[in-house]
Amino acid sequence: SNISVSAASGSSISSTGDFTVATGNNSNAKLELDASNLSVNGVSTIGSGDGSITKFDIKNGSVVTSISDMTLAKGKGTQANINISSSQLNTGSLSVGEGDNADVTMTGSGASVSSKNTFTVAKGNNASATLNYTDSTINIGSGYIGEGEAAKTQLELNNSALTASGKVFIGQGNTTQTNLTLNDKSSVNVSGEMSVAQGSSASVDVTVTNAVLSADSLSLGGGEAAKVTMTGNRATISSGNTFTVARGNNASATLDYSDSKINIGNGYVGVGEKSHTLLKLDNSTFHAAGNIDIGKGSSTIANVSVGAGSNMLIKGNASIGVGDQAKAKFSVKDSVLNIGGSLVLGQGNSTEAEMSVEHSQLYSGGLLLGTANNAVVS
Repeated sequence: SNISVSAASGSSISSTGDFTVATGNNSNAKLELDASNLSVNGVSTIGSGDGSITKFDIKNGSVVTSISDMTLAKGKGTQANINISSSQLNTGSLSVGEGDNADVTMTGSGASVSSKNTFTVAKGNNASATLNYTDSTINIGSGYIGEGEAAKTQLELNNSALTASGKVFIGQGNTTQTNLTLNDKSSVNVSGEMSVAQGSSASVDVTVTNAVLSADSLSLGGGEAAKVTMTGNRATISSGNTFTVARGNNASATLDYSDSKINIGNGYVGVGEKSHTLLKLDNSTFHAAGNIDIGKGSSTIANVSVGAGSNMLIKGNASIGVGDQAKAKFSVKDSVLNIGGSLVLGQGNSTEAEMSVEHSQLYSGGLLLGTANNAVVS
């Protein structure tokens, strides 16, 4: 079926029950609201069926309200394009592109998106999701984006805010690829757990520029050979409970921050056999209320650089390069390092530990370097 629905110039469409448009395999649904309203008291189902194509344009002060669930483009190989310009989309739960090989694009400028319960986008093997919002607000309960084997997700916020009262899962599945970009006073605030790129060979790239990324617990890259890249300039990263990055054998983590603030509870970065970790701070603060492990596991490689103007405060213990045949390199320059517990560097049989401190202040409850058989310390 091919169905088009349009409303303009202050028009209103309302349904006291369910609202269904173009369901069935290979259906096409096109909805356009221009300075108009759509109100549904029941369930909204738009463009569902294998191979369906759905386009939804909401613009010029339009308001779409679905009291219950709204489902768009549900089925294998579906396509969905939702654009919101200076308008609102309010739902009980929103699902866009559930099914293998689903392809979803969601864009907004001056948009307000609300999904009180769940917000699900591109859920299925080989599904892809692109979300790009400017000057917008997104308020959800719990979020599930790009879930499935080999799913791909790109989420970009520009002067926009995404707030979740529950948990947010992005890029869950083996070989998933996730890109998260926060620019220009944007923020992501998750009251519960935020988990990104969980699965074997999953990868995630997080770029935060003059923006905020905050969650109760933040987990990025969990699984065999997971790859995590985190960069930030004037960034604020907060994870009040646990901060877990690249946890799994052969996992890799690169964290590079300048003029930024990182506040966590307990930290686990590059934990697993043969993991590789690079942590670089320039004119930045890194504060942990608990303990932190960086590069923990046999044959791990960990390189931590605390650059000019930085402040690293760990209230508990800190370990870098712990495990048989681990390699650890720790350099501190023109900075302050304060560790309430012990600093452990290169602990394990046949480890290699290198430490340099230049024009800096180092405080620690204890210092352990290369404490096992055949350890090499420089």
